[in-house]
Amino acid sequence: MPTPISELMQLQAGTNDSDWGTVMALSSKLMGIATAEFTPAHTAEMLAEIRGTVHPGYVSKVNHVEGAAKISGEVTYEDFPYWLDAALGTSAVTADTESTRSWTASPDWASSDPQPKIFTLGYGSTIGSAQYVGMPGATLTKLVVKGETGANLTFDAEFFGKEVASSDGSLAALSDRAVLPVLGASGSLAIDVSSDAVGTTAVTATAFSFELTIDTKRAPVTHLGSLVPQGYKHGKFEADLKLVVEMTSDMVTLFNQVIDPNVTSVNAQRVVQLSFSVTSDATSDGTPRSLVFQFAGVMLEKPVAFGDKDGVVTAELMFKGIYNAVMGSWFKATSRNGVAVLP
Repeated sequence: MPTPISELMQLQAGTNDSDWGTVMALSSKLMGIATAEFTPAHTAEMLAEIRGTVHPGYVSKVNHVEGAAKISGEVTYEDFPYWLDAALGTSAVTADTESTRSWTASPDWASSDPQPKIFTLGYGSTIGSAQYVGMPGATLTKLVVKGETGANLTFDAEFFGKEVASSDGSLAALSDRAVLPVLGASGSLAIDVSSDAVGTTAVTATAFSFELTIDTKRAPVTHLGSLVPQGYKHGKFEADLKLVVEMTSDMVTLFNQVIDPNVTSVNAQRVVQLSFSVTSDATSDGTPRSLVFQFAGVMLEKPVAFGDKDGVVTAELMFKGIYNAVMGSWFKATSRNGVAVLP
């Protein structure tokens, strides 16, 4: 048998929004995946006892079983809604050819709010010895999105789940799908004071890179009588947005405001919009694509004076997520991709 190689692996997903931990049939072969790592997170130990010997032990036991997964890859217009659904709740889609979805971070996860999309994730290969592991109840804990000039946007996603086991499902015969990567070159930036509508003031020819981190603080819940988790609980969101920008005159003004020792909380707050889009003539199906992030943040950390990007003077602005009354939240996102139903 030929030696298994990583290039023959694939990642598939099936959705399960109502019955956490149930193994679901895999329905989508995920595109743009660069790496996947699945960890059976068992808690096991040797029984501590005295038996009149110095042998290492006699009895081992498993106390708890759960699963963990880390996924990284390219942000695409077609597949990134999976991860936004997992982070912020499953979005409805507009009934038109552009298929627009919108997300707003929930303040309390009320039953009337859209709930996070839960997956069964399957990872393996159908070639040769047909390696496979599955993780039902895959629940997103952290999502990181990065972008910079001259490159595609990338993401890192972390999940916990009920368990990781070769018996939890099997890869399905699923086809590749056409996807369009989101490019840094198609992006735009707007930064406004907290009292203004997000996206009002475009900041052009300024940003070099960004990194958005959303930590949901979700955790599995296990009760007496079960070895594996039986559900999950929400936590209090933590979020950061880091921007590396050229020290233009506008950025100098912002920089001077936030390094002022007497700066007020309001003066340190901004609403930021990162928008990426392609027109209809740049897509194979004639449908325009877009992906927009809106973030309300406060600069609790003073930016370092100064940074360098290929000889250009820069500043690194770090925003912590904070509720904004104008936005009615701290984070919103919008996707338009022409995909009426996520497979």
